[in-house]
Amino acid sequence: MVTNKRIKTTESLQKRFFNGSKNLVIEIEKLMVHQSAAKKRIIFGLTIFLEILFAERQKKVKRRTVQRVLSQGFFICLYVTLLK
Repeated sequence: MVTNKRIKTTESLQKRFFNGSKNLVIEIEKLMVHQSAAKKRIIFGLTIFLEILFAERQKKVKRRTVQRVLSQGFFICLYVTLLK
């Protein structure tokens, strides 16, 4: 036989479960937002890192090119002066 005490306990458990699941959903949503924000920060940071890395590479390539041109120019000038 079902007693009043048992009904109250069941209702209380149902309320707690409902509130708990509601809170759980809210917590999951918070975690998802946090994870999404963290992913965006990681992607943004990675983008900046790669951009800096690429820029440094370009600078090195430009420096090498300039050094080659200068060294070739120097040798051409040296060759021309030796021919004179």
